[in-house]
Amino acid sequence: MSPTPESSGPDTDPAPNPRERWGRRAAFILLFIAPCFFATNMLTARAMADHVPPVALAFGRWSTTFLIMLVFVGPALWNNRRTVVAELPKYLVLGALGMGVCGVFVYVGADTTTATNIGLIYATSPIMITVIAWRFLGEALNSAKICGILLCLAGVGVIICQGDITVLTRLAFTPGDIWILFSTLGWALYSILLRHWPSRLTLMPRFAAIVLGGVLVLLPFQIWEGLTMGWPDLDGRTVTAVLLLAFVASFGAYQAYAF
Repeated sequence: MSPTPESSGPDTDPAPNPRERWGRRAAFILLFIAPCFFATNMLTARAMADHVPPVALAFGRWSTTFLIMLVFVGPALWNNRRTVVAELPKYLVLGALGMGVCGVFVYVGADTTTATNIGLIYATSPIMITVIAWRFLGEALNSAKICGILLCLAGVGVIICQGDITVLTRLAFTPGDIWILFSTLGWALYSILLRHWPSRLTLMPRFAAIVLGGVLVLLPFQIWEGLTMGWPDLDGRTVTAVLLLAFVASFGAYQAYAF
């Protein structure tokens, strides 16, 4: 069984057993793999910006992801249906943030900004997570975290400047960048709540319940968008994009991140 977000961490277990040590090694490896999975979302968002409306792309992505997860955790969700119903308000909030804000806002922003800008803005999410957890949840802001924040800012700065600090004077922001900024804030809140809201479900069934919450939140917006902007064409390009997002940027990336 994979460790759940509420399980004991490194600070509370001075002598981890071999299974826990393996889990920590796997987590560090996934820290490098998960961003590659998430990057497919940014690239697909930009590629599909003029082809599929934003809510339709998010709804198709996450409804497909939920169907994929039913193959693995359908019986577990059914057996724990009372727990799912009892914790549904939390899943709706997490779904609204993780599948709604972090999905739709990216696809709206991708219409007027670049995939590179999306990646750069999202690179600041660890800073937002650390600061919000420190300010509102009382988590310690130690020297290691401060160094991490400074390294994160320095890394983003180096990428933006590309060796020429005068680039900073020529930076221009688009409306899409603002959408991505709010999406990044949504991701920070999702990450914090995921860690601090306990659940009786294990890792994968819990994620499936969160995805279900996100699909339920997106459904009325999908109906509204379809009636006002039209429904997307179910051509090969659309189907390929939805499947890529569902398998890689959703199922793979979120499972890796949650672990």
